[in-house]
Amino acid sequence: MSKFYIKAWIVSGDVVAVECGETPIETPALSPSGATELNAIGQGEYINAGDLFPTLTYSAGALTSTLCEIEAVT
Repeated sequence: MSKFYIKAWIVSGDVVAVECGETPIETPALSPSGATELNAIGQGEYINAGDLFPTLTYSAGALTSTLCEIEAVT
C-alpha cells in the first residue's frame, strides 16, 4: 500500500491548516501562530491538502479522515 506524509496544525482541538507531500515535510510553508504541529502518514493514494483538509478531524490526540487511514508519527 502506498503512503503520503501529512503535517497538520491544531488550535483548541480544531485542525486549522494542513500540508501533504509525497516525501516527508521538512520545512513547512505554513506555520500558524500558537498551533500545535502534528506529523502523520496517510495510507493509500496521495491526497492533496485541499482535498484532505475538509475531511480531517482531531480527537483524543489523533487525526482522522473519511478519505484515508492516518497513522501518527512521533
